[in-house]
Amino acid sequence: MDDRPRATRDTIHRITPMPATRARVEHVERVFTPLERKTLELGLVPKSMDDHWLVFFEDGWLYCHRSWSGICRYMIRIEDLPDGSARVGESWVNMKERMTLSKDYDVRLVRYLLERTLGNEWPFPT
Repeated sequence: MDDRPRATRDTIHRITPMPATRARVEHVERVFTPLERKTLELGLVPKSMDDHWLVFFEDGWLYCHRSWSGICRYMIRIEDLPDGSARVGESWVNMKERMTLSKDYDVRLVRYLLERTLGNEWPFPT
């Protein structure tokens, strides 16, 4: 695991919870090694105004918030497997503050957020 600071719900002070108006993001498939699973717990802390996401891990979920507004855009359930690895369980998108226009884009953005949280270079979806 790296030495990044751990993201928490208190990392920024204006976060809002995922509203009841949400939709499932289907077909997000990713298996994580045991080391990647531990790395997800660190989340993703915005370092500058150019970083648009805060991602934190809590109770088996990755919560993905816009860093400027604090709005929760995505929730991603991380399911632990017996061998210490994990996989994406379910994913949800905020429909009240809809940011994307297609389900396919939601899948690509969730994958982007997962990979960036792991510290991987990953292209922003267009």
